[in-house]
Amino acid sequence: DAAELDVTFIPSLYLQRHVWILRTLRRERVCSVIDVGCGEGQLLESLCNPAPRLASPPPPLDTEYPVTEGEQYLHLHTIHALDISAEDLKIAIELTKPPPVAPSGPRDWSWQPRWDEMDVKVWFGGLESVNREMEGVDCIVAMEVIEHLPHHVLDCFAPVLLGAYHPRLLLMTTPSYTFNARFYPPNFTGTRGIPDPTHRTTRVFRHPDHKFEWTPQECKEWCEAAAHDWGYDVLVSGVGKASENDPWGRDADCGFASQVVLFRRREGDDWVKKRKQKSETWLQNRVSEAASMTHKLLVAHKFAKHEKARCPVESERVGSTVQEVMLGWKQAEVVVSELWREERVRASCGGWLEVLLDAVVRNGAFEVRKD
Repeated sequence: DAAELDVTFIPSLYLQRHVWILRTLRRERVCSVIDVGCGEGQLLESLCNPAPRLASPPPPLDTEYPVTEGEQYLHLHTIHALDISAEDLKIAIELTKPPPVAPSGPRDWSWQPRWDEMDVKVWFGGLESVNREMEGVDCIVAMEVIEHLPHHVLDCFAPVLLGAYHPRLLLMTTPSYTFNARFYPPNFTGTRGIPDPTHRTTRVFRHPDHKFEWTPQECKEWCEAAAHDWGYDVLVSGVGKASENDPWGRDADCGFASQVVLFRRREGDDWVKKRKQKSETWLQNRVSEAASMTHKLLVAHKFAKHEKARCPVESERVGSTVQEVMLGWKQAEVVVSELWREERVRASCGGWLEVLLDAVVRNGAFEVRKD
C-alpha cells in the first residue's frame, strides 16, 4: 500500500473558511452576528477588530465623496458567542476583551481607535436552547459545527437558527466527505481516518467527534430542505483545493475540502407570518424539554467608541491640523491613508474619512490628486 498522499492548502484550509465568512459579512454589510460553536474564539478575534473609519457620513458628504464606497469594513454593534465547552470559552473570553480606550504612548502603533460601540456577549450552552436575546440577529455563523451535532441537536439546528432567530443570513461550513478520497491513493487498504463512531455508515471520517460527513449532494439536499421549511433561499459552494495535482486526476471529482453554505431569508409579510407560526408550533411541542436548557451568560464585554466619534471639528480646523502634521513630518506630499493613521487627524474628523477629503479639497493650501 502506498503512503497517505501529501495534501496542502494555500492558504490553510481554516483560513480559507475564515476568509469566505469575513468577505461575506463585509459584502452583506452585516451589523450583528451570532457565532454558534465559537470554540476558542479565532473568528471572534477577527470580528472584534475595529473598522479604521466610520461608515455612512452625513449628507452631503455621502454623495460628494463616493471614493470610499469600494472599501468595505465590518461595522458590527453586537456579537453573541455560544459554545458547550467551558474550557474553550475561557480562551474566547480572553480573546474578546476590549483593548485600552487610548494608546499607551505616542509610539503605540498597535493601538487602533474604535468609532462604533460594540457589545460582545459570551454564552455557555447548546444551540438546541432558544435564547431570546439572539432573536432577529443579522447573521448567524456556524463554522465546522453541524457535523459535530448528535441527532437530537441536529434536529434543532434549522428550527432554532432559521426559525426562532430568523436571521437575514446564516453562513455554514462543513467538511465534504467526497474530498476524503483525495488523501489516499485509489484502492488504498491501509488505516485511514476514523470509522463512523455512530455506526450508521461504513464511512471513515476526518475527526473522531464527527457524527457525519456529507457528500456535496447530501449537503445540498439537507440545506434545501431546511431552507424550504423556514423560508430561505440557499447557495451551496466550497473552499479548499489541494495545491498539488492528484496523480490519478481525481481533483475535479473530489471537489472542495469544505462546503460553504449561505442561507438568505425570504422577505415579505407572508414569510414573516409563516415563519413565526411554524416556529411557535415547534417551540410549543418542546416546552418542557426546553425549560431545563438555558444559556448561561459568562461575560458581557463593552467596546467603547472614540470620544470624538461623529463629532468632527470645522473644516478649516481639519485643514490646519493636516498642515501641522505635514510640517512636522517635513513632507510636502502624502497619501490620504498615511494621514489617516495620525490620531490628531482622524480625531478631528470624528472618524469620517470623507470629512478629511472635504477639508483638503476646500483648503486652497493643498493640491489634491486621485491616483
